[in-house]
Amino acid sequence: MNSNYSLEVQKDSNGELFFEFPDALLNQMGWDAGDTLLWEELPDGSWKLELKKEDSDEDPDNGTAG
Repeated sequence: MNSNYSLEVQKDSNGELFFEFPDALLNQMGWDAGDTLLWEELPDGSWKLELKKEDSDEDPDNGTAG
C-alpha cells in the first residue's frame, strides 16, 4: 500500500510538536495508539512512516503513534 496523507503539525502548551492521526487512517494502516512507527525523510522533504516490526533493529526512539 502506498498512500499519501497530509496532517497539520500542532503545538501543545509546552511547545512540543505533535499531530493527530484520524481514526480512519489508523484503521486503514492497521495502527493503534502506542504503536512504534519508524520515520524516514524522503528526498522531496516529505516523510514516510511505517510500523516497526517486532524483530526490527531500527532505533525505537524515531517516533510513536498516538
